[in-house]
Amino acid sequence: MLLTQKEKKDLVIKLAEEGLTTREIAKQVRINLSNIGKILREHKGKKRLTI
Repeated sequence: MLLTQKEKKDLVIKLAEEGLTTREIAKQVRINLSNIGKILREHKGKKRLTI
């Protein structure tokens, strides 16, 4: 099953919130660690702006 970029981002955020490590997320979503870090930093930034 192929996921769109948006679906991958959403999945990374969901898995991180479930407590998976970045390595575990990388294996499941099949993206590299640096991209996971970028997605999570971006998500945390948006989260701070909405508080």
